[in-house]
Amino acid sequence: MAKRRSKSKPASLKSQAIIVIIGSVIAYTLLVIGIKIGLVGWLINLIFAVILLVAIVVNLLLAYKLFDNYEKLKHSKNEADSSSTFKIESAAKSESISLNTLKSKYGNLEAHYEKLEKVKESYKEKVLQLEHELSQIRKKEKEKLKNSTEAIPVQAEETAHIVPEPIPAKPAPPKNSSLYFDGPYDDRLFSETNAASEKRHRYVYRIEYATAEPSVGKLHLEPTADEYDILRSYSDTVLKPACAFDNAFYTSFHNISQLAPGTVHKQGNDWYVKEKVKIRFN
Repeated sequence: MAKRRSKSKPASLKSQAIIVIIGSVIAYTLLVIGIKIGLVGWLINLIFAVILLVAIVVNLLLAYKLFDNYEKLKHSKNEADSSSTFKIESAAKSESISLNTLKSKYGNLEAHYEKLEKVKESYKEKVLQLEHELSQIRKKEKEKLKNSTEAIPVQAEETAHIVPEPIPAKPAPPKNSSLYFDGPYDDRLFSETNAASEKRHRYVYRIEYATAEPSVGKLHLEPTADEYDILRSYSDTVLKPACAFDNAFYTSFHNISQLAPGTVHKQGNDWYVKEKVKIRFN
């Protein structure tokens, strides 16, 4: 409709301009003919001719401006119409695209919902199955408990006639333990790696300690008659580090008397001589 109206308006405008020009030309021609024939005065006709000519020129200028403005208006209107149609078309395309995306999303949601419904139904079936199995297990447990409670009195009667056997008394653990050493490896130190649980040859020292307190013990010098020769030869390395002499040492002694045991403390794998053994040479 807008295109048809734009075509009819310039046609009517052009026809009006042509009619004005033709009318002005006819009037001017008649004026010239009248002057030549002598119908009116030449001065009046001249004035009229000038006025008519000015009117024709003014009409032509007005018609040209009107036509030019209309062409500009038409061009701007066409541009506005084209832009509006483009906007409408783009909006329609975007709406169609958004509608298609919404349809696809809706279809995906429906498919996902159907999957969830299937999963839900499968879980319901599993729950029912587990409840049935649980009820069966509870029934079996009740039956076992019932049978066990019925069998208890019979077992009690049978066990009433059984005489319990006497339990043998366990031997009491020894209160004290002993370790034997051949001598200190350093001044006042006995290494437990060189210890023996039983008396051996050359093992002249014995450490006695309580099992309740294994970190403190008593040190004893207990040589045999055969081991006196060792003590006479190695008194500096065997006797002096762990013994305190009550009288002077001499090589011709016959035996050794222990006047008082020494005291030792456990330090890791070593026994430290805190108090030496008091001995006398006889």
